[in-house]
Amino acid sequence: NGIKQLYAEKVETKELCVGSVCVDEETFLKMVESADVTAAPASGGGIEEVPPSEPIPPPDPDPVPNPEPLPLPEPIAPSDQITESQ
Repeated sequence: NGIKQLYAEKVETKELCVGSVCVDEETFLKMVESADVTAAPASGGGIEEVPPSEPIPPPDPDPVPNPEPLPLPEPIAPSDQITESQ
Protein backbone atom coordinates (compact mmCIF):
# COMPACT_ATOMS: atom_id res chain seq x y z
CA ASN A 1 0.00 0.00 0.00
CA GLY A 2 3.05 2.28 -0.19
CA ILE A 3 3.51 3.08 3.52
CA LYS A 4 7.28 3.38 4.15
CA GLN A 5 7.30 4.23 7.89
CA LEU A 6 4.67 3.99 10.59
CA TYR A 7 4.74 5.76 13.95
CA ALA A 8 2.18 4.77 16.56
CA GLU A 9 1.72 4.45 20.32
CA LYS A 10 0.22 0.98 19.91
CA VAL A 11 -0.41 -1.40 17.00
CA GLU A 12 -2.88 -4.27 17.24
CA THR A 13 -2.86 -6.98 14.60
CA LYS A 14 -3.94 -10.58 14.20
CA GLU A 15 -0.77 -11.49 12.32
CA LEU A 16 2.73 -9.99 12.34
CA CYS A 17 4.85 -10.38 9.23
CA VAL A 18 8.54 -9.63 8.81
CA GLY A 19 9.63 -10.26 5.25
CA SER A 20 8.07 -13.54 4.22
CA VAL A 21 7.72 -14.84 7.80
CA CYS A 22 4.36 -14.29 9.51
CA VAL A 23 3.26 -15.29 13.01
CA ASP A 24 0.00 -15.13 14.89
CA GLU A 25 -0.39 -14.44 18.62
CA GLU A 26 -0.02 -18.10 19.69
CA THR A 27 3.15 -18.62 17.63
CA PHE A 28 4.59 -15.30 18.78
CA LEU A 29 4.02 -16.16 22.46
CA LYS A 30 5.67 -19.57 22.00
CA MET A 31 8.69 -17.87 20.44
CA VAL A 32 8.90 -15.38 23.30
CA GLU A 33 8.59 -18.12 25.92
CA SER A 34 11.24 -20.27 24.27
CA ALA A 35 13.57 -17.27 24.13
CA ASP A 36 12.94 -16.70 27.88
CA VAL A 37 11.87 -13.11 27.23
CA THR A 38 9.14 -11.41 29.21
CA ALA A 39 6.52 -9.71 27.06
CA ALA A 40 5.47 -6.19 28.00
CA PRO A 41 1.98 -5.99 29.48
CA ALA A 42 -0.73 -4.98 27.00
CA SER A 43 -1.34 -1.68 28.79
CA GLY A 44 2.31 -1.13 29.67
CA GLY A 45 3.03 1.10 26.72
CA GLY A 46 5.98 -0.66 25.17
CA ILE A 47 9.31 -2.26 25.76
CA GLU A 48 11.94 -0.59 27.87
CA GLU A 49 15.35 -0.69 26.26
CA VAL A 50 18.26 -1.17 28.62
CA PRO A 51 21.56 0.03 27.23
CA PRO A 52 24.23 -2.66 27.17
CA SER A 53 26.75 -2.31 29.93
CA GLU A 54 30.20 -1.50 28.71
CA PRO A 55 32.98 -3.71 30.01
CA ILE A 56 35.21 -2.05 32.57
CA PRO A 57 38.79 -2.06 31.33
CA PRO A 58 41.35 -3.61 33.67
CA PRO A 59 43.34 -1.11 35.70
CA ASP A 60 46.74 -0.09 34.42
CA PRO A 61 49.55 -2.03 36.06
CA ASP A 62 51.45 -0.18 38.77
CA PRO A 63 53.62 2.38 37.06
CA VAL A 64 57.32 1.63 37.12
CA PRO A 65 59.12 4.49 38.85
CA ASN A 66 61.80 6.20 36.83
CA PRO A 67 65.18 5.04 38.16
CA GLU A 68 67.42 7.72 39.55
CA PRO A 69 70.16 8.61 37.09
CA LEU A 70 73.55 7.17 37.89
CA PRO A 71 76.26 9.72 38.78
CA LEU A 72 78.59 10.55 35.95
CA PRO A 73 82.14 9.25 36.33
CA GLU A 74 84.87 11.72 37.17
CA PRO A 75 86.52 13.04 34.04
CA ILE A 76 89.81 11.45 33.14
CA ALA A 77 92.75 13.83 33.05
CA PRO A 78 94.54 14.18 29.74
CA SER A 79 97.60 11.95 29.47
CA ASP A 80 100.04 14.85 29.73
CA GLN A 81 98.74 15.63 33.21
CA ILE A 82 99.05 12.08 34.57
CA THR A 83 101.86 11.73 37.08
CA GLU A 84 103.31 8.44 38.07
CA SER A 85 104.33 7.82 41.58
CA GLN A 86 107.20 5.43 42.26
